[in-house]
Amino acid sequence: MQGNKARPFIAAALNVVMFPLGYLYLGAWRFAAILLTASFVVFGISYYWSIANPPGIYALPSQIIAPICFTIGFASAIHAFTLGRRDEYALSLPKRFGGMALGLLVLGVLALLVRAVNPEPVYSVSSEAMQPTLKKGDILAVHGIRALCRPARPRLGDVVNWRRPGQPLRYLDRVIAGPGDSLSFQGRTPVLNGRPVSEQAAGVIAATPISGDIPIDLARETLPDGASYIVQHFPQDIPNAYPSVRLGQDQWYLMGDNREDALDSRQYGPVSSSAICGVAFEYVRAHDPHLNGKKP
Repeated sequence: MQGNKARPFIAAALNVVMFPLGYLYLGAWRFAAILLTASFVVFGISYYWSIANPPGIYALPSQIIAPICFTIGFASAIHAFTLGRRDEYALSLPKRFGGMALGLLVLGVLALLVRAVNPEPVYSVSSEAMQPTLKKGDILAVHGIRALCRPARPRLGDVVNWRRPGQPLRYLDRVIAGPGDSLSFQGRTPVLNGRPVSEQAAGVIAATPISGDIPIDLARETLPDGASYIVQHFPQDIPNAYPSVRLGQDQWYLMGDNREDALDSRQYGPVSSSAICGVAFEYVRAHDPHLNGKKP
């Protein structure tokens, strides 16, 4: 079958849209494999170095990352354009598009494998449910499986990554009670196994429109196992009442540190181990640099 010469502009555009799609279009499969292998190695080293030495590469601001990505993409587009002008990349259409399809399939399988077996994924905080502990944009390292949610066995006070019923997205909340525990509330204070959780005033934070322009109360809670953390409460005269529960042998009760602005076990009920995907063990990048490397 007569060969069809590659169109350099198409190769360049494809590399800009999704590296290394342009190289796969050309049929430069060996070159694409080498670059991908190098990319995986560099990414893996950078990732695990950042986990061991937070914030690592996550300290780079977006103003630097964006130009670097643009430069790499532009350089790969120029290179693909140059290769596309060579006669050696004249291929039959079935071979060209078959190679692209196979390459994309391999990339997809590799991505799934990495996400499925990577034991320490990072999680970027995207809500305010865990304020003041976690702020939007904070990045955590989480023991667990990102793509495949396997049962986890956290301890009281741990911040866990979990799935709400019927939802594929993951959320962050704190373990307040575990298997066999009874939990009730005195006002807004958790009562664990008949004893109110220790709570001490920890100051206030500035008023916000959400709080009705009234300063928000901070309190330090300490669980029976010694886990201690700061929670925040919107000022209110009559705290919400939540039902008492006794947890089964495979159940956990989760609450956000932002107590009046979190959807957690108070609304969804106790969570089984199979819904808990991982346990956060350190800040990789926090708004407060002094927290980097510490447990949330």
